[in-house]
Amino acid sequence: MVLQEKFSFLNGRKLKKLYLQAFPPCERKSWRLMRQKCRQGHMRILCIEGAQGEFLGLAILILHQNIALLDYFAIDPAHRGQGIGAAADEADPVNG
Repeated sequence: MVLQEKFSFLNGRKLKKLYLQAFPPCERKSWRLMRQKCRQGHMRILCIEGAQGEFLGLAILILHQNIALLDYFAIDPAHRGQGIGAAADEADPVNG
């Protein structure tokens, strides 16, 4: 499994779709604002991929100085219950 900032058109669509499905409107930030904060270096939207490159989920971090806050985390419904969340928790999304 890999956590990476990989924002192709297809991955971007999958990330946004899962984000909108996984979190109720009252808990969501604007997707456009989060993309802007990524470009400014204040956030990271990470794609969680399997060994074959399949889309498994997302992790969205807020960055400030040497602190990273996990703001959103979601696993694609088709892949839930397989230990992906626990494995992703072991990864270091800030330092690779």
